[in-house]
Amino acid sequence: MGFRAGSGSAASVPAYGSLMNGALDLTRYAESTHRLLYDAVVELLWTPMGEEVVVPSHTPDEMELMVTYLHGRWIASWTDLEEPETALPDQRTQMVRVLADPESRFGIVLQEI
Repeated sequence: MGFRAGSGSAASVPAYGSLMNGALDLTRYAESTHRLLYDAVVELLWTPMGEEVVVPSHTPDEMELMVTYLHGRWIASWTDLEEPETALPDQRTQMVRVLADPESRFGIVLQEI
């Protein structure tokens, strides 16, 4: 399963206001930032956005979703359970950089690594 970048009006998801108004500092680790980014990634990946968008059939916990701060960057990774268990780790694991985007519906975009 691939991933998608968030789109739409930032005002449609008020819970992510600090992400969307630029007040959130993504240059260092904070537990509150971690929680907010984790929730935003879940919303972005698991919210149906139309008939053409496929959302994962497994939960974030089942897919071992992790949001991590590493070397000055926020990274999200998860196991693609649609891939065979025998697939190589780089095929079975999805990894993206989480970037703030005030124009995005969820306040973030995901950039492939």
